[in-house]
Amino acid sequence: MNEPKQDTAPLNHTPCPKCGKQVDDRVPACPNCGEKIYVEHPGGITPTKHEPLPANDPK
Repeated sequence: MNEPKQDTAPLNHTPCPKCGKQVDDRVPACPNCGEKIYVEHPGGITPTKHEPLPANDPK
């Protein structure tokens, strides 16, 4: 049987902009104060560039 793939990427932490507590950069909000957490590139995700889709092409 196929076991579900476990995420083994290391957790990156970022300070909460409101309370300063170190939180996992993949959480949507700080578990301490509830402030939304925004990061440009969450841990374990490599940004890639793709060609625009034809439907989104402004031409």
